[in-house]
Amino acid sequence: MPPVVLRHPALLCLTVLGLISGTLSVAAPGVPNGTAAFPSRPSLATMEDGLPVLFGVAKLAAEREHESVGASFKATPEGACISEMADVWRGIAERELWALKMLDASGTPGSGFLWGNNYWMGSLSMCRSLVPRTKEIATDGNGSAVIPDGPPGEVEVFVATFRHRGSPQEHIRVPNEDLLSVALCAPNVCPEETLGSLLEESLTSRALPLQRLLGLRLQMEAVRNLRWHPESLISKPKFGIMAFVIFLMLSLVAVGTYYDVVIWRPALKKALSSKVVPVENKDLRRKPGNDCSRPVDVELLVVDSNQNGCPSNNTGAMIPSKGMMVVDMKKSLKQEVKEPKQGALGRFLVCFSVPRNTNIIFDAILGDDSVHAIHGLRFMGMGWIIMVHTVYYLSDYCDNKALAVRKAEGFMVQVVSNATLSVDTFFFISGFLLAYLYYKEELSKKPAKEQKKTTLKADVTKFLLMVLKRFMRLTPTYMLVLGIVDINISWYNKTSFFTMSEKSDVVCSKYWWRNILYINNFFSREEMCMSWSWYLSNDMQFFILGTFLLILSSSYFVLSTIILVIVLISSSVLTGYISYSYGYIPTLDEQLAMLNVLYDPPWTRVGPYLIGMCTGYLVVKLNGKLNISKRTSIILWLLGSMCNISVLFGLYERHIPVLASAFYVAFSRTVWGLGLAWIIVACCTGHAGVMNSILSFGGWIPLSRLTYGAYLLNPLLMNSVYLSSEHPWHIDFLPLAAIFLGHTCITYCCSYALSLTMETPCILLIRWFSQGSGRRKPVHGRST
Repeated sequence: MPPVVLRHPALLCLTVLGLISGTLSVAAPGVPNGTAAFPSRPSLATMEDGLPVLFGVAKLAAEREHESVGASFKATPEGACISEMADVWRGIAERELWALKMLDASGTPGSGFLWGNNYWMGSLSMCRSLVPRTKEIATDGNGSAVIPDGPPGEVEVFVATFRHRGSPQEHIRVPNEDLLSVALCAPNVCPEETLGSLLEESLTSRALPLQRLLGLRLQMEAVRNLRWHPESLISKPKFGIMAFVIFLMLSLVAVGTYYDVVIWRPALKKALSSKVVPVENKDLRRKPGNDCSRPVDVELLVVDSNQNGCPSNNTGAMIPSKGMMVVDMKKSLKQEVKEPKQGALGRFLVCFSVPRNTNIIFDAILGDDSVHAIHGLRFMGMGWIIMVHTVYYLSDYCDNKALAVRKAEGFMVQVVSNATLSVDTFFFISGFLLAYLYYKEELSKKPAKEQKKTTLKADVTKFLLMVLKRFMRLTPTYMLVLGIVDINISWYNKTSFFTMSEKSDVVCSKYWWRNILYINNFFSREEMCMSWSWYLSNDMQFFILGTFLLILSSSYFVLSTIILVIVLISSSVLTGYISYSYGYIPTLDEQLAMLNVLYDPPWTRVGPYLIGMCTGYLVVKLNGKLNISKRTSIILWLLGSMCNISVLFGLYERHIPVLASAFYVAFSRTVWGLGLAWIIVACCTGHAGVMNSILSFGGWIPLSRLTYGAYLLNPLLMNSVYLSSEHPWHIDFLPLAAIFLGHTCITYCCSYALSLTMETPCILLIRWFSQGSGRRKPVHGRST
């Protein structure tokens, strides 16, 4: 270095910087001065542990392709699969974008495995967005050849399922909690068997880091191609049957609506036009106590008074609105209005009319002898069921099952953990309405002293008719939903990443007859079509028992009471014994594991139903009067509230001995029914105050009428939402609250459609057929 540089420090610094700059230029040839060099790409072998499962499968396919040479092999489905998978491997090695997308769209081990995250999903949308490359060589604007970009053929998502053994994963004893699902974005040409063989060999010879770390032993169960082939479903007889039934129902609704609106109502209006006078009044309201009080137009006034059971002699009690027309009631209705005749076909078609059935569903006016509070109780109970189903049916799709069980031990979360009591609420309501309506009908007949003793034949006939009407009331809607569930799950099992623990597409086709006979609750959940339909079987069996006891009570009241008490005590004792013999503690995981033993059988659930029957008899006997002091009323409210609160929150943290648990399980459901009994008695006798105002709110009535459809549909709709997702669901409070509200809205909207097309027409047809082809007898008010 020149001496002058050494004598000037500034020149020395500039010289050093220049040397450094020159060194960088030499170290990175081809890179302009002043820019950083890119590091060299690492070898694929060093990255294998961190890449998705598809990486090992593609590498194995490339090795097999090298070993298997020949055009004849490539012509087979297995050879074509291996050839295209080898192309994927070469694309990954060359960092081609389409291959990297296939790799990125395939599943890789995620976090939370020890808490139940068994879903290595990837991205179904990304995989299906890849378009196969064209065989023609394209050129750019300069005439240079452009290498085609894209996979060699169509790609699709495959899902491989494994049972994992030997892992320290936290289990909560729910079905399929040891089922691991892995997504692969692979060539669509691959047979499922070939891809399964490649995947199984890849995971055996090149274990993933998670396998090595946790000592996982994976056993493959199946590989599914999620590409849907419509012909596989359409060709099945069940699809043709359901398509015909749905087409028939929609056709009847369309024809019935047309007949009612275009033909029948104008005919009524024309018949009345010369016998009515217009009036000027702002509001249309009926006097209090009038059973038919609801705002209707002139044609509905006559239709409803003749077909919906409202006595015609109450028509004059109306205060009409502006533009409405009122029949002159100085003469009898038959003399004043000559109503056009409606044949049997017309009466049949009008049962399917959308406007008429909508009016029936949303009619919020009840008769004086109806129990208004039942509707509020029914709607709130249905909301409770939808809430717990929102969580329960997530067990097949959520990635933090263990955390959900831990959260279930919180105090306020007992509302979810003990939500099985919501079903006991419906058992209570069913028993109450059965006894209440039966004894109300008995009181409307001649006094007991004037009644002749019924014969055995008459009692048997009455019993069979009541059961038959109940069967016809429930079964058509039930079977329609069952068929929809079968088709729906068959489709999702072909197209969804998730695997349902309930195999409705297989079980329903095989065991549907158990549902139609209402005996499916005697079999395990694995053999139960529509697992939530166990309630309907229990309810039908309780209805048969309750009807027998009620008819028996008309002649032998004491004997009927003794049988009822014996059944109630026996149920509690047997339930407690079963609980104790199994060492049962009612934690959430134990409840899920004991569904077949303590939840579904009728002998463990009959208590609230019998309490409801007793309450119905008591309300009829009290006839709206219960003369007690305010102090006594307060004491009864405290006792009734303690019954419900102690059952709902009494097992907080659930650290109790087996014997105490057996006592709780034996009597909790019956005690819950006793708490509900006081609420209904208080509401019917004027001792409920604000509670009665809440439960009797008119807005609950239409929603209450949609309860049956809502119960049938809500699990179907929830599973459809969950199965449509590309990612696992995560249980967290606020998101679940939003999902619950969404499920509630969707469920009631679909229930309204189901009620219009099937449930309400069936009810109207049953009423018509049961009362003969003549004019209906007026029924004062509506009780449900």
